[in-house]
Amino acid sequence: MPTVHMNNTAAAIAFPEFSADMIRLGIGLYGLYPSQYIESLDAVKLEPALSLKARIAFVKEMVTKPRTVSYGATYVAKT
Repeated sequence: MPTVHMNNTAAAIAFPEFSADMIRLGIGLYGLYPSQYIESLDAVKLEPALSLKARIAFVKEMVTKPRTVSYGATYVAKT
């Protein structure tokens, strides 16, 4: 029987009844929720497993405003 792989972090948390042989934990591997909605389900308790620190290397000016950035265009830069 072939291996069935179909779940990412969000699907594994939101739909545990749709189990598969493997899942891609993605951001969940680092103890982070993929979205506020998934966190609001209170299905599992994730805790951040790392922190990231870096120096700013480049700042890019946006030509058109407002402009969306990030996965799913969830952040709108207003200035």
